Amino acid sequence: MVVDMGLAKSSDLSLPSPKKQTDLTVEGTHSMKYYSISDLNRTSLNIDFGNILGSHWQGTVIDLLRCPSLFNVIKIKLATSLSKADVNLSFSVWCARKALNLTGNTDRFAENFLKIAEQYGKGLTSRKILTKAWDQMRPNGGLDVHVIETLQCCLGTHEESAKMAYKASSKLMEVYYSLSQLKATRQEQVDTFITLITDRYEQQKGACDISGGQHTPVNVGFNSVIIACKYCGQDLQPHQ
Repeated sequence: MVVDMGLAKSSDLSLPSPKKQTDLTVEGTHSMKYYSISDLNRTSLNIDFGNILGSHWQGTVIDLLRCPSLFNVIKIKLATSLSKADVNLSFSVWCARKALNLTGNTDRFAENFLKIAEQYGKGLTSRKILTKAWDQMRPNGGLDVHVIETLQCCLGTHEESAKMAYKASSKLMEVYYSLSQLKATRQEQVDTFITLITDRYEQQKGACDISGGQHTPVNVGFNSVIIACKYCGQDLQPHQ
């Protein structure tokens, strides 16, 4: 099986100059919270991120998703671990819909299930309605087993949303491999996660559930995010 290790190209390793926080304080901005190395090391990855990013690194989830010294698979794992349930559930739905589109499937029951899953992620419907939509979809069959497994990730509760979102990411890659699209990477998933977090900041303050630490002002206009750029560390070798 081909594994996407998210290797950075040498041309991508140039890092932006750090900006002063005051440079980004503009009217109408929200505040995106920072993570520290100790926060990252408390995740379930069992990686010493200080050896990769530098012991004094601080940054947001978007900083991590844009960091050239991390593999894409690690970026997705960190992003799902550090994000709120609504972001993770939306990401699971995106993965499932992508899997459906890749296989050219137009199953109306599956699409109805995904629409309800989107509503569930936003707190607009109950889990009972979500599971009912799932039960209505399953008897109709005709879906690839990998697609079914990706769709199933959308059944995750809010409490297990991080685990299921990362699983959805992996299941989507299995769909690519089953279709012999071996050059598929997780870069589109990384870009999608950035968009989801950005959209949440346009809708409400604090999409990322990060406790404590400093804050980075975020410009939420025109679906763009302005972050206080941080160096990604002294060691720029991607970590597997």
